[in-house]
Amino acid sequence: MQENNRPGPIILDVETTGLSLGDQVIQVCLCDHKDGRLMFHSFAMPTVPIHPNATRRNGIDWQLLEQANARPWPKVWRDLADFLGAGGMVYSYCWPFDKRMIKQTCETHGIECSMLNDIKWNNDIEWDNIAHQNEREFVSEQKRKQTG
Repeated sequence: MQENNRPGPIILDVETTGLSLGDQVIQVCLCDHKDGRLMFHSFAMPTVPIHPNATRRNGIDWQLLEQANARPWPKVWRDLADFLGAGGMVYSYCWPFDKRMIKQTCETHGIECSMLNDIKWNNDIEWDNIAHQNEREFVSEQKRKQTG
């Protein structure tokens, strides 16, 4: 889902293959800060294994990514960069982590992402719950497709 006509701040949340310096983003969700409307969602196919603890936390495994036709990170990044480069504030539960994970995933794929440094980042716990809810709905929908 993509709708890049945002007039104001957005909420960003990412899910990853783990927490280490070699891990990668496997899901990105962007919501409108004003009303919680989902603006962008994508699964990304990593080039590293998904740590079992990450799967326990976020519910995402290889089977789900394959079923959801997860795209390679360079394609996800192209769409994500349109939103992030549009200006305005980006809210995140833990922006240092989210920014680091996006940056290291880009670097793994040889993608220049210095524009991340130009973004106004802010932590926002309340609105992050909306991003998590949207992500859970997508994960649940994919799991239903697997069993149905």
